[in-house]
Amino acid sequence: MNSALKYLGRIGKELIALDQTRIRFVRIQLASDIPEGLTLFTPFVLNDWIPADPFDPARPELVEAESISPLPLKRSSRKIKHTLAKMTAPEDLPPLWLAGPSVKYSTMTGDSPSVALLHVGRKLALVSEHRNHELQIGFPWRGGFHSFPFAEEYADLHLPDGVETVAGRRKLKPYFNLNPGSLLIAFSAPEDGYCRKLVVKVLPKL
Repeated sequence: MNSALKYLGRIGKELIALDQTRIRFVRIQLASDIPEGLTLFTPFVLNDWIPADPFDPARPELVEAESISPLPLKRSSRKIKHTLAKMTAPEDLPPLWLAGPSVKYSTMTGDSPSVALLHVGRKLALVSEHRNHELQIGFPWRGGFHSFPFAEEYADLHLPDGVETVAGRRKLKPYFNLNPGSLLIAFSAPEDGYCRKLVVKVLPKL
């Protein structure tokens, strides 16, 4: 992996990045701490990386690296967005190819991706989950309505007191400082035998 990767987000102790040369997503588990100050599309290279060992069927894109070295931004975000637009997930399959908000780890085979970019259109909603008040973002997909919780980047995101739902792209704009139109989602590492689908990054329409 000689070319620079573009930072997209993080989930737990992993980075998720775009390999623009090979048009694929990469998950990186670092031996060192994740550097501060990484922003969307920050380019970086991996230092001393290997494929994940053992292979994780829940995260087939995973590699392990000693550290990363951020680089100056050289390529315009327009070109990066153009690449991402070609990588949107097919709308005739469930988000992340497997049905449900979480998937039993023992059933995962590594044949489907653990990272996907969804084009979700205008009918988005922020929803406070009734049981534990976990904030989720919901959207229509394949004739149904799906909602997934957020990864760590959005830990401070919350709705006003007494508000359980905020619906519509325009109303969501103040929460993300953009008009959301695409979601980068990924499976979490296995926990209690299951991998959850989490929203890693909210992006504009690509």
